[in-house]
Amino acid sequence: MPWNLFADRRPETPSLWTDLRHGKLTTFGRIILSVTGFGAALVLCLVSIAVVSPNRRVPEELVATVLGLGGLLWVLLLTYLWFGHSILGPLLRGVFVIGAIWFLTIMLAVFIGARLPNEELWIGAFVISGITATVLFIASMIYSGVRGQAIRTQAGQVNVQCPECGYSFVGKMDCTCPECGRQYTVDELIAAQNYDALRRDAEDKTPTAITSNALKAPHHPALPAD
Repeated sequence: MPWNLFADRRPETPSLWTDLRHGKLTTFGRIILSVTGFGAALVLCLVSIAVVSPNRRVPEELVATVLGLGGLLWVLLLTYLWFGHSILGPLLRGVFVIGAIWFLTIMLAVFIGARLPNEELWIGAFVISGITATVLFIASMIYSGVRGQAIRTQAGQVNVQCPECGYSFVGKMDCTCPECGRQYTVDELIAAQNYDALRRDAEDKTPTAITSNALKAPHHPALPAD
């Protein structure tokens, strides 16, 4: 019965929790858990404030601290849910890394630079370092995007995703996307992955690349036949 929580469930039966556990959560499932996670974090903050400050008057510093911790928990939940997404994952990683760079830059400028002699020079050095690190990170992301994706993930699995919605095909037995319903053949699915190896192979087969490779090859003079 669907309402029986204690019924035996086969491992292959799809559900929100099994997909989350196996890293196959769809975009709709990520949205559901993101919204419910926000509600859970807010409830936790309100209960914590009520327990810590039972009086009617609640200090503003306490409210700000608890809400900040609740927001941090929600951000960590979003990080866990969305970093594996093929489309939004790289964008979120970039936003978090740039945010961390500037958080560290501001902390160093405020708490260290203001307490050292020639504070204007120290603060300027920290700000320029933050700008340099941001530009370097954005350039590395652009470089990685131009080169294309790797064939295997960091876990050693073949990196196959739906070109339409980004759903992971790892572990699937067919080439039909369960999220958007798009059907592919094996050739279409592999050709649409934008692998760096396939791109390099295509570039090597262009006439310009063939001519360039021929010019770079060592020249061996033809010897007369015996």
